[in-house]
Amino acid sequence: MSMSCKETCKKMAQLKVSEHCSGTCNVKAGRLEFGCEEPLSKATKAEQNFLTCSFWDMGIKENCEVCPLDCKENKNPAVSNLKSALKNVASVLESITPLMQMSGMDTQQLKKAYDTMASQDVSANMSKDIGDTIKITNYAREILNSAMSGGSVNIAEFKKVKELLEKKYRK
Repeated sequence: MSMSCKETCKKMAQLKVSEHCSGTCNVKAGRLEFGCEEPLSKATKAEQNFLTCSFWDMGIKENCEVCPLDCKENKNPAVSNLKSALKNVASVLESITPLMQMSGMDTQQLKKAYDTMASQDVSANMSKDIGDTIKITNYAREILNSAMSGGSVNIAEFKKVKELLEKKYRK
């Protein structure tokens, strides 16, 4: 059974005026299913965070200065630094990918690791992990560049570094 929920909706004000709100809900198996739920699930993480933010809905906008979530209204410097660091990592990965492919290495695992990192919210360990990632990818790029230019590569050292990193970051 479909009905209008415009007048009685308990969702956030910013969601109710967004393009995701259909103004309707359905009762299914004793549960309300709002018309905004499916379109919202397809929105970006930043948009979802904004449209479902209780602080913004209640007018407590100073929380945006300390909020760890990606959002169009976020004013947290840590989030801004994280976005900048992720752009740096993406740039390094973009430059290293052709070298890896020429060396016969699989780049899918690297892309998957980056996507996982980029989808996370800010945490205390995030900046350190990104810094480590930048150092690691730059190191790998230098080794691959050296190898592709005819330079010598200490395979034993490279293998030892790889094993240490796998031990540290494999979960």
